[in-house]
Amino acid sequence: MILTFLVLSSSFAQGVGSDFKSGPVSKKSFVSFSLLYGLGESDYLNANGTQAGYRTNDYGFLVDFHLFDIGAGHVRVFTNFLVSSGNHKSVSGESLSLKENNFGMRLYPNNNLYTFASYGNSNAKLENATSSVSLSFPNIKVGGGIEIPVGSNFFVGVEGFYRTGAIKQSNNSSLSGNSYNQGYAAMLTLSWYPNMLSDLSSTFDSIGF
Repeated sequence: MILTFLVLSSSFAQGVGSDFKSGPVSKKSFVSFSLLYGLGESDYLNANGTQAGYRTNDYGFLVDFHLFDIGAGHVRVFTNFLVSSGNHKSVSGESLSLKENNFGMRLYPNNNLYTFASYGNSNAKLENATSSVSLSFPNIKVGGGIEIPVGSNFFVGVEGFYRTGAIKQSNNSSLSGNSYNQGYAAMLTLSWYPNMLSDLSSTFDSIGF
């Protein structure tokens, strides 16, 4: 399912982004470090069948690595850590804190646009003035974004993603039944592709690695 999403999204982005010419495409940019900030929503299924929805501020850090070239683009693998906090959309005094770590793959069909899919683990804490509930569950994310160069080593961008995950009672003793989480976010990104590692990559290429 994840591979199908990447391939179909890549085909769409190839046509939409064919006019973009600048961006991090080459083995020389084999590693990058990114800071992320955005706004999102996260919904949880209650025992009575209703949903508890929260609006969040999201902060993240991401590291990715060039894997291989494919046509005019390339594929990268990444790992990232995201911290979110926010309040219930309609109930005063209820809050959410969320920590996530993910590992995934980015597919760049051209120099600027990319799609991605990832799998990871989420740890959430829902609380109000009298009680709190801690939850642990896996998550799957799919999304896409665009990067634009603002210097020889820096890129700014925008990305969005959709997240979903099953919350099983067997892994969360505080629940009376199975639940699930779904959410989305829009993120601003700032990425750095350091030259010192570009030189190292060129050295590896020259000796056949």
